[in-house]
Amino acid sequence: VLGTVLVYGFAARPLARALRVDMPEPTGVVVVGSRPWARAFSSTLAGVGVPTLLVAEGDDAAEAAIADGLLVYRGRLDHQELAEAFDATGTRWVLVGSDQDALDETVAEVTARHLGSSRLWRVARDLGQHQHLDETAVEGRVAFRGLTQDDLDDALAKGGAFLHITAEERRDGDLGMVGLTADTVPELLAADDVWPGDRLVVLRHPAERETDDAVSDQTKTLDAADPDPEPHVAD
Repeated sequence: VLGTVLVYGFAARPLARALRVDMPEPTGVVVVGSRPWARAFSSTLAGVGVPTLLVAEGDDAAEAAIADGLLVYRGRLDHQELAEAFDATGTRWVLVGSDQDALDETVAEVTARHLGSSRLWRVARDLGQHQHLDETAVEGRVAFRGLTQDDLDDALAKGGAFLHITAEERRDGDLGMVGLTADTVPELLAADDVWPGDRLVVLRHPAERETDDAVSDQTKTLDAADPDPEPHVAD
């Protein structure tokens, strides 16, 4: 069954172009790497209905991602099989950010050849690699306003979290990661790309989450102290 799905997914788009048939707009995301930020990001996207496929660095990393409930690619990294997986999941863009240069570059090459360089995004591991990406003519674009994987993992380790919110719920300290259209089409965003009514996946920093918790606790305390207040009647 899996083989049939992959073959169908790979063949459908060329056939649709030949027959002048419209195909649904792709809405899937492939995340390369299994660090904590990558698994949390993938889980949040999948939770709001974005088809999300994670490509792990090895068997142990794949098992950890599977244990988190994620869809994980376990096939070969040659062009044909990985490209079939892209098509089967309706991949819109690929986010490369693992701990292995060889894995990153292999998936980046397949992405550029099969989907185009405009569908390839990169997240640097650290400041050194970030500088390298800025100074070197590599295919793809840098995601998340220059944040590194170390930055993202550090924020999560300190109590931050990826959240699904509306544009109106966004705070100044939130990092806008992905915008979602009404049809749940995901797009990586810059700060000035957010419009009223948009749905967003953001990374909320620990300090902002502590504020949320404090307000929630205060509200619960007030409710417990006076669960059913009498209405005030003017004399």
